[in-house]
Amino acid sequence: MSNYRTVLMNAFDLNHRSSMTRSISQAYLMSAERSREFGVFYREAQPYLRWFYCEALLEKTAINLGLDFHAAPNAARNCRHLSIKSNNWTLTAHHVSGPGQLPRKARYRAAYAQSMNYDLFEGFEDNDNVLPSIGGHVYLLHDGVGASLEAISLTIPTPDLRAVLYAEPLELVSSFEVEEETIEDELDEKIALRVDELLRKQK
Repeated sequence: MSNYRTVLMNAFDLNHRSSMTRSISQAYLMSAERSREFGVFYREAQPYLRWFYCEALLEKTAINLGLDFHAAPNAARNCRHLSIKSNNWTLTAHHVSGPGQLPRKARYRAAYAQSMNYDLFEGFEDNDNVLPSIGGHVYLLHDGVGASLEAISLTIPTPDLRAVLYAEPLELVSSFEVEEETIEDELDEKIALRVDELLRKQK
């Protein structure tokens, strides 16, 4: 077992991974379903809906799992991004299109990676003595179209965010498992209103 896999498992165990995967799967289902309410703008609405549902449901998962989390504004201060913390690791979730892709560079991502992943980049994988306290920044990358989550992984980027130090695919859950879970009506309505507001600004 690689050192990266060991320290990531110490931070995000099988229960954490399964719960987060279910949340992301549910976000895909809900965003595809709710996007139909936006008529001819459903294609524009769905990525926003997916993002909001991913962030909101991951926050709910972090609460249920007893994990620390924080929502920080981006550089433009027009939205906030969730980060989940466990055992010196910070996790952020991102949608990508296709295998091997990384999310675009952003100031908040660079701040995490540059400050936290430098030690991992400097020969950590070759070191037999794994320090349980070592931490870093890991992406929860998800890929899919419409209601279908097709791939999800824990991916550690290099400090410059240009390449991958380590990637570990996570097991997908069936849509049957995901559909059994419910979302509070209040959260559902808040997300729909926020997307409507963003679409109106684009017109």
